[in-house]
Amino acid sequence: MLTTAPEGGYTKNESVPIAEGMVLVVRSRQTLAFTTRCRVYGKFEIVSIEGTPAMATIRYVVNPNCEQRNLEPEEE
Repeated sequence: MLTTAPEGGYTKNESVPIAEGMVLVVRSRQTLAFTTRCRVYGKFEIVSIEGTPAMATIRYVVNPNCEQRNLEPEEE
């Protein structure tokens, strides 16, 4: 199970094909937050793809804290 986002290796300005069971890590663009640069990270799990046109069901976790790569879901 993926619990930490990698530091690099992200695809920019390109589409990425998806398939059921895939886990994708996403990173926001760098924005200015107060006096520092800030990126946030998340992961998307492709749960299912059905129908025509195709519709994907996605489970996701986003860490809203600047530059924090931890992607473990919070306890409910």
